Amino acid sequence: MLASVVFSGCGGGSPPETCIQQQVSYSGAAAGPSFFKASSTDGSLLLTQASASITALEQTLNGLYFCWNGGSGDLDVNVRVWIDKSGAASTTCADVAAASCEPAQSDPQGHRAVVVPFGKVTTIPVLIVDP
Repeated sequence: MLASVVFSGCGGGSPPETCIQQQVSYSGAAAGPSFFKASSTDGSLLLTQASASITALEQTLNGLYFCWNGGSGDLDVNVRVWIDKSGAASTTCADVAAASCEPAQSDPQGHRAVVVPFGKVTTIPVLIVDP
């Protein structure tokens, strides 16, 4: 399942919805295009977003919910958010979903691995830090 639907609220329903609420924060000074990628370890979930800046990415993601129906168990999810300070993403991230779209070691970034419980809303905070 590729989930790309964004709702302003989730929960309840039949069958039960599973939801991720993303919270991204960065207090540094780095600038550049910014990327968000959340994927499940079993390959059933992939959420991506690219923005011109980290401020735009925060405004797009924070407070929104990504929800889906289906499935029957908990989901292991890895979230990665980064600022393309190195400039490498201009070629590797034309398609944010591509496996080659990853941050360079010199890019400010944050990562979180969580278990998303089936039928629940899970908030995933990711703090981006400078290397």
